[in-house]
Amino acid sequence: MGTCSGCNTSYPALDSDSCGQCTKLQGKTETERRVIKNHPQCCGCSIVYLNLLGPLCGRCIGSGVKVDDTYEEEFDDSAIEDLTPEPETGPSTTVSGLMQRARIHCANATIHRLKKQPKNPGLIKADNFKTLKQLAHKASVNISRRKTQDQQILENSRIVFMIYLRMCIKGRALAACPDAISFSAPPTSKLEDAVYNMLREVERAYAESPLARELAKQHNFNQPSFLLGDIEIVTKESKALPSEHIQFKDIFPSM
Repeated sequence: MGTCSGCNTSYPALDSDSCGQCTKLQGKTETERRVIKNHPQCCGCSIVYLNLLGPLCGRCIGSGVKVDDTYEEEFDDSAIEDLTPEPETGPSTTVSGLMQRARIHCANATIHRLKKQPKNPGLIKADNFKTLKQLAHKASVNISRRKTQDQQILENSRIVFMIYLRMCIKGRALAACPDAISFSAPPTSKLEDAVYNMLREVERAYAESPLARELAKQHNFNQPSFLLGDIEIVTKESKALPSEHIQFKDIFPSM
């Protein structure tokens, strides 16, 4: 049993120094205080509710608080014995008796609502089927949404190639273009189409490069071929793998 330090009222389930009403009244205007005081208050935990129907809230009833507990400290034992009315054999005819019966009925009705009522097997199967159907639908929606997001990312992304054009002169690789040639292609494009367009971009950069023209003029270089059939890739040698020469005509069967 706890006692509020503000209103000096005792509550069996009070777990703080101030009751719910005193806490809500702090810092409120006079109009707001009147509204709060008109709201029903649980006699067990002191919390103020907007639509509390009985003397106890559902949490207090569920935790075992009884209506009789809320009057423990209002009277001493002798006063309770003097004020306890004789039990009535018939229907209650006094106002206090009617109020007491109403409180007991409300408390019992709340307990009944809090108890989970058993369902018949047919309803249980229907609920299980409904739950499984909802879970399947949710999983399907998530998979579809994920596929759509992945497709959008794939469509909006591009593979970028940085191409450095070099000319081999007396065993030395000299830059034929001062800057790297940037080329990009979508991941969904065919490899042959991507390589073909990349070679067109390299051919254009070579033709527009003054440095490439100057080197070709100085060393009597002929115009290089940018056809797929004439292009060869040389892989870089590593500790595990040797250098390898790969020709595009061996990769693409259509050539």
